[in-house]
Amino acid sequence: MHSAAKHVVVEKPPLVGEAQKKTIKHALLAGVVLLALAGVAYWWIATPHYQDPPFKYTGQPHPETHPASNFLDEPIPVPVQVHILEHAPTLPGALVQYNCQRDKPECVKLAADLKRVVSSADSQKLVFVAPYYQVDSLIVLTGNGKILKLASFDEGAIKSFLNSIGIR
Repeated sequence: MHSAAKHVVVEKPPLVGEAQKKTIKHALLAGVVLLALAGVAYWWIATPHYQDPPFKYTGQPHPETHPASNFLDEPIPVPVQVHILEHAPTLPGALVQYNCQRDKPECVKLAADLKRVVSSADSQKLVFVAPYYQVDSLIVLTGNGKILKLASFDEGAIKSFLNSIGIR
C-alpha cells in the first residue's frame, strides 16, 4: 500500500535565485562596458593623432620617406607631411598647399604661381607644394610650428612666411 502520503515531496531550491541572476547580469554588463572603454583607451593611445594640416613635428610616427618631387599634382599623405616638417632633406621643411581642383584653369595658374614663388625662395629644396583639400582656405602654409591660411594668392605673404621659418 503505497500512498502519496508516505512520500514527502521535497522542492529543490533554485540553483540561482533571482537576486543572484540580476547581480550576474549587472556584473557581465559592467565587464563589457569596462572592456569597451579599455579598447577605446588603447586605440586612443596606440593610434597616432595628427593636426590637420600638420604644422609642427610633435613625435608622431610617420614613414621615413619624401615625395619624389617638391612640386606635386596629388595631395601629400598627412604622415609624409609630418616627416617633411620634421626634416625635409636635411633641415625642417615646409608645406605650401592649396585647396583647388587642378582641372580648373585658375588652379593651374595658382599652382604655377606657387611653384614660381617657392622656387625663388627655397634654394635648399625644403618646401613642398601640393594640393590639400581638407583645409578651409585657398592656400595653407605650414612649417616650424607655424601655420598661415590665405584666402587668395599673396606672393609677399608667402615669401614673408617662408622667411619667418628660415627658408631662404
